[in-house]
Amino acid sequence: MEEMSTLDEPGQIYYVTEARNATLRELLRMSAPTVSGKLGAIFLKILKPANPPQIGMAFNNLLRCSVADIPELKSMFDSIITSLAQLSFSPAIAARLPILGEGSCCSLALLGETPNMYANIVYSKAWANGQEYDESGLSFISRGATTVWVTSGLARTLDSPQVFNVVHYPNHSPESLYEAHCERIKAVPPETLRAFDIENLWLALCENEAMITEFNTGRGVFRPMTTTELKAITKGKKA
Repeated sequence: MEEMSTLDEPGQIYYVTEARNATLRELLRMSAPTVSGKLGAIFLKILKPANPPQIGMAFNNLLRCSVADIPELKSMFDSIITSLAQLSFSPAIAARLPILGEGSCCSLALLGETPNMYANIVYSKAWANGQEYDESGLSFISRGATTVWVTSGLARTLDSPQVFNVVHYPNHSPESLYEAHCERIKAVPPETLRAFDIENLWLALCENEAMITEFNTGRGVFRPMTTTELKAITKGKKA
């Protein structure tokens, strides 16, 4: 069996998304809203064609950085950051996920006056086979004793681990997402909700990333890239 890939950092592993191992329902959600898009999802699930990976992401290796180091996120979400400021949320932690191939993935977590939640903006774009993949958006997140409560402005694509209770409101304003999240956690005993601050927020972000990676790796949707695959991507990038 070929070794898993690492690059630059000791122990850093890059993962590829094996969409063919996702459920048909997930593939249909991710496909274009056209007849050809839905047929393509069914084709992928039934025939499971293997294509050389063009994108690799170092899940479980979130790198903390400064807000100045995520200019693409600031540019795309400037108006949303302004709206969040009006809701008393201010930038707390910026992070970037190492990526191979044509793409970028970074995030900005913001803390507000209420310590039992934080806002998280994700910028995630990649280009492969002449197509753009965009999973960028805003979510509000709270952490209970056994549940991670997420109110997301992103469309639903891949399933989440059972510990995540996620509702999706695509294209909703920051204000409506915030109100919806506040209503959801009203039913949660306040003493069970984690109080976030600048000290423990980084740990929470890394914990969530680890749970999602473990869930998708366990079902074969994420898998470590081989050394050969890694070399093929880096060689193409240098060319």
